[in-house]
Amino acid sequence: MRKEFLADVRADVDRLAELWRKIEWLYENAVANLDALEIADTEDGDTESDYLFAISTGIQQAMDECVEFDAHFRKKVRCERGGRGMNRNNVTLLIGMIRAANGAVSYIQQMAYALEYDGEVAELIADSLHEAYVAIEAAGDKLYEYRATKAED
Repeated sequence: MRKEFLADVRADVDRLAELWRKIEWLYENAVANLDALEIADTEDGDTESDYLFAISTGIQQAMDECVEFDAHFRKKVRCERGGRGMNRNNVTLLIGMIRAANGAVSYIQQMAYALEYDGEVAELIADSLHEAYVAIEAAGDKLYEYRATKAED
C-alpha cells in the first residue's frame, strides 16, 4: 500500500515538473518575442503584429496547460473522495497551485503593461490577463472558504 501511495505521489510531482518545464519554455519564448518586438519597433518594420501574436499565443498555451493540469487533479480528487468532501490537504494543494498561477499571470501582466510601443495592444493584453487573474483569485477565495468550512481532515 505504501509503495502504491509513494508511486502516486511521485506521478503527481512528475506532472507538476512537466507543467513547470512547459511554462518555463513558454515564458522564455515570450521574453524572446518581447525582445524581438522591442528591436522591431526601433527598425520601423511590419513584424510587430507577428511578435504580439506569438506572445499572445504563448500566454494562451500557458493557460491551456494550467487548465489541463487543474482538470487532471480535479478528476483525481473526485475519484479519491468517492462522493465525500475534499480532503483539507488536497484543498491546500489547489490553493498553492492557484497562488502559483496568479503569480505567473501577474508577472506576464506587468510585462504587458511595460510595453511602450502600442498602448492599445498592451492594454488589451493586460486587461485580458487581469480578467484571468480575477477569475483565478475568485476560485482561490472559494477554496479558502471551502477549506475553512467543509474540507475534511
